[in-house]
Amino acid sequence: MRVRPILIMAMMASSTLPALSAEPPVAASGYVQDTNGKVVMSGSGACWHTGDWTPAKAVVVGCDGVLAKAVPIPPPPPTAQAQPPEPAEPPPVVLLPPEPVSVSRPVTEKITLDTDTYFDFDKAELKPDGERKLEVIASRLQEMKLEVMVAVGHADATGKAEYNENLSRRRAEAVKMFFESRGFSADRIHIDGKGESQPVASNATRDGRAKNRRVEVEVVGTRPRE
Repeated sequence: MRVRPILIMAMMASSTLPALSAEPPVAASGYVQDTNGKVVMSGSGACWHTGDWTPAKAVVVGCDGVLAKAVPIPPPPPTAQAQPPEPAEPPPVVLLPPEPVSVSRPVTEKITLDTDTYFDFDKAELKPDGERKLEVIASRLQEMKLEVMVAVGHADATGKAEYNENLSRRRAEAVKMFFESRGFSADRIHIDGKGESQPVASNATRDGRAKNRRVEVEVVGTRPRE
């Protein structure tokens, strides 16, 4: 082997060798090593080769252009994140008593109007006394929400049935027009004339015939509960 003579000569002429570096590379085959097994380097950082050195053995860090592998730098420790400020306490909730709710109740009223009081004989125009009585009814109905009003005229059996039916309808129409004049919607007021077809008493007596001459007013709506 040629290695040992080179080593002996290097040891004998140690005074002529350049100074060793403070941190010599790790020993490896193909490089001159000192007694501690460290690769010998010149003052300029060159490494000494042995006789069996080949380019394939140029693996010692710091020799023959071999660079140290990049050592990954560990990431800095995570800094303590600033804690979000404590949320301010919400103001106290003051519960107010609920406002009273107006609850409506259904209302159905049926009013029978004596035509002898409200109309002259064989007439369909309201008499002053009849208008005053209807004013009282209209005032009471103003307190409710009107859904529908139906006015139906009736007559006794005196005279022809066709004539009595027409007269009863015209009297129902007069009642409707009165309520319209007091602000009630015409679309909610319906009329009909039944003539002598629906008597409530005997037409054989004067008192019975008076009861049959009538206008029935039926009202459907709602009124707030008291």
